[in-house]
Amino acid sequence: MPYPSASAVFPGCNERAGLSCLSPLALTSIRRTLKEGLFGEVSAQYATSLDSIRQKFADHGFGLVADIARLPVLHTLHLAIFVRNE
Repeated sequence: MPYPSASAVFPGCNERAGLSCLSPLALTSIRRTLKEGLFGEVSAQYATSLDSIRQKFADHGFGLVADIARLPVLHTLHLAIFVRNE
């Protein structure tokens, strides 16, 4: 997944940051991956694991507070909320 530049994202984050992301473990993401592999259909959406996002934010002093999704397996869209560590 193409990440935005850390220099563009983190200077604007003072204490809290929210990020919407697409889970690779949701059924829609799995279907999208299969279609890409079997039929060559390229998706404009990139699913990213929460662990990789958590690590990227941890490198800049933020800790994950919440990962919110209506039904994590069915709904691809998640909201990750980070707070700056003290």
